[in-house]
Amino acid sequence: MEFGDIQMNINKLQEELNLVQNSNVIVDQHSRIVFLNKELEKWFNIQKELYNEKSRDKFVTDMDYNTRYFHSLVNRKKHRNNIDALCDNSDTWFNDRDGINQLPTTHFSSIACSANPVFDDTTFDYIPTLLTDVNNDCLISTPSKEEILYVVKSMSSWSSSGAGGFQAGFYQTQWKHVGNDVVEVVEKFFESGFMLRSLNITYISLIS
Repeated sequence: MEFGDIQMNINKLQEELNLVQNSNVIVDQHSRIVFLNKELEKWFNIQKELYNEKSRDKFVTDMDYNTRYFHSLVNRKKHRNNIDALCDNSDTWFNDRDGINQLPTTHFSSIACSANPVFDDTTFDYIPTLLTDVNNDCLISTPSKEEILYVVKSMSSWSSSGAGGFQAGFYQTQWKHVGNDVVEVVEKFFESGFMLRSLNITYISLIS
């Protein structure tokens, strides 16, 4: 595409983008849409710089109005967020509304309901390793008394109370009396992996 008139180039790209999005699904449609979006973004940036050079004050003022430039930008982003087609495991493409709606439901239902789900080992190669062995040892090790006290003090003091009716502020202010009991409960959890249901109970109330 030649440089020419900026608005003319933007109009041509938008027309082509609309044609591609409304056409029947083809294999390279997605890549074409991505290319056209990048080209539109480039020409919008050129238009922005041009307006800025012509009159900085006017450009800043116009940003507060619903100009054609910003209207086109919003529409382009809407098109970019639209799902035009989906492909299933058998390489079958679906471009109609019912097919696109049904495919994710069928896919995740088969994963959730399968008695023997099978995952290819290569799938996990795409998940980056963020924790080192040292980090992992720190996470599963029993916390010290100082660490437990630090967590208790960092909690919101007088927010919603727990199932026992005590808020975090009670444990913070009365730590010298209840601190050893709290530390003992936490340490036993890390050592045994067992926690009483009463310690983790939550009340959910509908407020109208």
